[in-house]
Amino acid sequence: MPRNRQQTEARIRAAALGLLQREGFAAWGVNAVARAASVDKVLLYRYFTSMDGLLGEIIALTPFWPDPDALPAHSPEAFFTATLAQLEQQPQAFVLLALPAARRPDSAIRRKFNGDLERWLAGLRARVIGQPPPGRLERVAALLHCCAATGLHRFSPAELWSELAPPLAWAGVPPAPQPETAALPAGELPTALL
Repeated sequence: MPRNRQQTEARIRAAALGLLQREGFAAWGVNAVARAASVDKVLLYRYFTSMDGLLGEIIALTPFWPDPDALPAHSPEAFFTATLAQLEQQPQAFVLLALPAARRPDSAIRRKFNGDLERWLAGLRARVIGQPPPGRLERVAALLHCCAATGLHRFSPAELWSELAPPLAWAGVPPAPQPETAALPAGELPTALL
């Protein structure tokens, strides 16, 4: 029976990720991965050259954040809903982020995560009309990631958008009318961003 290299590589990657998820790096060696994938360790070396090569390929193939160009752009709610759905479909990203190595700023995991995040944020910035306060987009990204990682959807997409707006608008959606300062009762502050 002929071997299918792509299927075998995928099986090795899946077995390696499964071991990382269940047992961490302590049990993650060439023999354990080969055994879990039901392949000879020679194949692992032939396809990935080393365990570092295998981990590097897993990291490179893992989308830590979705491609913003593939997300719906007609409303912020749709953009955030699709982002959350795609984050939840990538459990391997959370497995990799839970590894101790991911905490190092110079790790391949952290670099890939940051690169994917910057691309997503750039896509979000391109759709937002106005200038959000410093750190506000990153806060929304952190909330989305936390919701996806925990499965606790404490914030609706509309509430996440309210973290950014007003005074922002979505490209193609007219900005909401802003209340005049005199319209606010004396001594009360708007609570939307508190």
